[in-house]
Amino acid sequence: MKKSVASIRDENIEFQWTAAGFRMTFLFQEPEPHHWVVQLPREPIEEASGRLIEHLKRDSLQLAALGEHGGEAISDLLRMPYAEEREPQRPLSAMVSQSDCPCGQIGCNHIQEALKTAEGSWRAASAIDRLAWLGWTAESLLDAVLDCWSSSLGGKDAEAELKRFAARLDTPAYRSKEGEANLAEWLAEMAHNGHLHQPGPELHDVEVSLTPLRLASQATVVQPWIKLLPGVPGVAEGLSLVIEQASRNAERLAKPLRASKS
Repeated sequence: MKKSVASIRDENIEFQWTAAGFRMTFLFQEPEPHHWVVQLPREPIEEASGRLIEHLKRDSLQLAALGEHGGEAISDLLRMPYAEEREPQRPLSAMVSQSDCPCGQIGCNHIQEALKTAEGSWRAASAIDRLAWLGWTAESLLDAVLDCWSSSLGGKDAEAELKRFAARLDTPAYRSKEGEANLAEWLAEMAHNGHLHQPGPELHDVEVSLTPLRLASQATVVQPWIKLLPGVPGVAEGLSLVIEQASRNAERLAKPLRASKS
């Protein structure tokens, strides 16, 4: 998880969303310049991040939107980690008790002020910033969800499985069958040379012939259908019409391609 640090400062306060949680610094000038740091805990941020992943694991449409449009597509899921009404399983008092303030008082005004500032900054932030404050970019969050999907499938190593399959083919019983001995030898050789994932032909290696096929005669083509459908009237005539129309369509589509190639 990629953690970001966002810092905003005005005359009296400075706040940061960090890996350790939300931190707010009060700046004082009297009686002499000094500062006062309040630290909110990181656990609510981690829990909000975990809930976000769990939701996206169940909602493939929003996951696809995240991949296509970025963080703005899931802005409704990026909820404020420290907001009491959005954390029903974590009472505000329990969260406040884990906050750190130099005054030493639980639930002091400094902590309450930090909570209000965190809420205000969250509302004013863009979806991209909110996502970053939860520790993610759109790309890293998408990768994390896909990794969760992959690990939950419990899939086996494809290359190892193929090697085991090749080994099973390399037996006397399979060698005695026509054609299968060659398959076993080919798989074993490819596995030995590390070429099990060797790519197939590139697009420019594939040739497509635009020369029209010359059928011997329509009578020869339709004869098997007449035998297959005895007693059905009009089989030969109907199939002949289909062949003629398909041939004209094919010629119409091939003509511009043939002209561009010449």
